[in-house]
Amino acid sequence: MKSLHAVFSSFSRLTIALWASVTLGQSGDTSPAVVTYDQVQPVFKKHCVSCHGVERERGDLDLSSTTGIKAGSSSGPVVIPGKPEESLLYSLSAHLESPRMPPGKAKIPQREIDLIRNWIEGGLREKPGKSIAAATTKTAPKPVSATPTAQPSAASTAVRTLPRPTAITALAMSPKDASVAVSGLREILVFPREGSKDPTGIAFPEGDLYALRYSRDGEWLLAGGGIGAESGKVVVFEASTGRRLFDVGQETDVVLTFDLSPDRSLIALGGPGRTVKVYRTADQQLVHTLRKHTDWILSMAFSPDGLLLASGDRFGGLQVWEAVTGKPFYSLRGHTGAVNAIAWGSTSDQLLSAGQDGIMRLWDMHQGSPLKSWNAEVGGIVCAEWTQASEFVAGGREKQVAVFDADGKRLRNWTMPDEVVELAVSFDGARVITGDAAGNLAAHLIASGESAGSYIIPVSNPNSRTQSKNAVATVQPSFLTRKPRSRPTELAATESGSTNSPSTESSPVRSSGEMRLQEAREALLSTEAAVRATEESLAKLKASAAALRRIIGSQEETVPKASETPQSK
Repeated sequence: MKSLHAVFSSFSRLTIALWASVTLGQSGDTSPAVVTYDQVQPVFKKHCVSCHGVERERGDLDLSSTTGIKAGSSSGPVVIPGKPEESLLYSLSAHLESPRMPPGKAKIPQREIDLIRNWIEGGLREKPGKSIAAATTKTAPKPVSATPTAQPSAASTAVRTLPRPTAITALAMSPKDASVAVSGLREILVFPREGSKDPTGIAFPEGDLYALRYSRDGEWLLAGGGIGAESGKVVVFEASTGRRLFDVGQETDVVLTFDLSPDRSLIALGGPGRTVKVYRTADQQLVHTLRKHTDWILSMAFSPDGLLLASGDRFGGLQVWEAVTGKPFYSLRGHTGAVNAIAWGSTSDQLLSAGQDGIMRLWDMHQGSPLKSWNAEVGGIVCAEWTQASEFVAGGREKQVAVFDADGKRLRNWTMPDEVVELAVSFDGARVITGDAAGNLAAHLIASGESAGSYIIPVSNPNSRTQSKNAVATVQPSFLTRKPRSRPTELAATESGSTNSPSTESSPVRSSGEMRLQEAREALLSTEAAVRATEESLAKLKASAAALRRIIGSQEETVPKASETPQSK
């Protein structure tokens, strides 16, 4: 009887404890934390975007952006705000329905599934206080001003000293003053004047810088880059203060090139993904995804009136689009190597392109046909600009910077310590800033080619700045080194206007040829070793097959055939 009483007492105490815990739990806040898109986006990027991204929309489903998620798939919507159990994005990821996602793999971690569920349950919030469902209300986007609507991040940071001279990968010059922006160590270095030794730093935590631009009015400074094979975006700063205003793009690889439309309403960007993406600055939403390129996109520029957008890729493709509608306008063929530079004149009538084949080409935008072309004789062209004085400036792999008149006639040239990889022309067309692969940054007068000063980038060992080309090869972007497709010597000579001189790229091509020959030899050795291993395996298989035939033959002699066995009664 006492034992029964003890059990009853223990049960009563347990019941009271459970009741208290439930009561206290109900009185507290047990609702899950609000999940926003920036929290759940890494999950999609890790498990989904390789098949359901902009470059590869399997099932017409793009999970790389909120716009693609809202659009759904060819089978219909994949998310219903507030209803995760009715959303295929959750039920398939949680293996509650078929086909289970990701296909052929184990279920993703429960923590990530819970993130997806809570994000859908919370109304698909993009940012704190804002959900996709609410954002679908059709209202006219407000123009973006230089003053940010949200509290911007800190303007400047302490400039980081580079451990060694590093290739200049991004360069821009303000049309408003003499400020020059250049790539640093995950930051933008801004020099307020020529010859300045004290640049200010603007943090770019997104990764490495590959492109810099000022808006036409000089109010904005834009930076593009990211982390290879992981992320990329374009960040907009207030040029006068360095304050961060907003960013666009949630790329799965770095942004290699971009441009801002003249009225600051659109930002177009591109990179290894081979697609041109156009974003609206008013609300940072993706408005166009343009697909025609077959290789990495390396150059991009809006026309002066904002009606056209040109883009060039690593395979020699040059596309022109209608900027507002995103419709193809022209496909311009002629380059046999990477199109590294694109520039417009004062109007949208003509387009300049230049690239790794060493040829500068001028195109008629009324007919979509070439007007003229010439060999710049600077090696493979990595950068080029069209000045306000209707002159062309090009920099290339033979350490040369050259200036040409409107007819393509070479006016003057000068030499940099290493390959010229970036250049920027002042708004008045009087000066050009050039950056090379050894980290040198210098200014020259376009009219005479004379030096107009230099910019000192903080380096731990400045004496090693003019290292040999082999010493800086490791810091040079790999996408700049693709060799152009072979072209007939007669054609190159015709375009350059010369028939009695060899190609100016003979030395770089020889070096590249030797490297490819060595790689071919190594590949041959590996292939021969694989052939020998395959032959040995084949011999072993043949021996095994012969042994099996002998065993089967001996068994056939001893095992009676079915027809010879006595029938059962």
